[in-house]
Amino acid sequence: MIRQPIYLVGGDEFSQATMAADERVLGMLKGKRVAVVPTAAAQHRPELAGGNGVRHFAALGAEASVVMILDKADARNAELCGRLTESDLIYLSGGDPAHLVEVFQGSLALATLRQSAERGSIVGGSSAGAMALGPMVAFPQQGVARGLAIVDVVTVPHSESIGEGRLRELSRTVGNDHTIVAIPSRSACLVTGKQLEGLGPDAVSVFAEGAWHRVEPGQELSLPK
Repeated sequence: MIRQPIYLVGGDEFSQATMAADERVLGMLKGKRVAVVPTAAAQHRPELAGGNGVRHFAALGAEASVVMILDKADARNAELCGRLTESDLIYLSGGDPAHLVEVFQGSLALATLRQSAERGSIVGGSSAGAMALGPMVAFPQQGVARGLAIVDVVTVPHSESIGEGRLRELSRTVGNDHTIVAIPSRSACLVTGKQLEGLGPDAVSVFAEGAWHRVEPGQELSLPK
C-alpha cells in the first residue's frame, strides 16, 4: 500500500472553492512542480482543462505544466511518463473516469504514478480523477467497474447531488470489504495509509465497516486495517 498522501477532490477543480485545500497540499510537497494530467477530459477539450490547471496552480506559486496523456499510446510514451517522474504533485483532472482507467490500466503511466508516489510525490485527482484512483469506480445507479487501485478507497465525488438513498444503495453494491468516501464538490480529503483527513469547507462522508461516518474539515478518521 502507498504510504504517501493521496489527494482526492470532490469536483470544483482549479477554482476558489478548493483553493485552500490545494494550498494545503502544495505546502506538503518537497518541491513545487505540478503536473496536470487531463486524460479524463480527452474527449472534452483537454487543452482547456490543462490550461485551467496550470493557471490555477501557478497562481498558488507552483511550477505547473500540462502532461498530455490522452490515449493508450501516450500512456506508453517514455518522454511523457518521464515528466510525471519529475513532478512533486501529479493531478488528474475531471472528465470521464472510464476513459482514464482504460488509458492508464497496465501502462507505463500507471507504473510511473505508483513509483512517483512511493518516492514521495503526491498523486491526486478531482471528480473523475479521484474516482479512477480507487480499486473500483462506482457509479450511482450504474454499478461498479475496475479502478487503478492507487488508493484503497472508493471515491464518490459531487456527493451533495446524490441522495442518501442512492449512497446507501451504492454501499450495498460496493460491499463492506471496501471503504467509500463521498466528497462534496467544494471539498477534498487526504488519505495517508489508513488515515483520512477531511479538507473543507464541507464535511466528507465515509462508509466503513458497515456504517457511515461524518468527517468534518480538519478532522481525521482511522480507516479499517
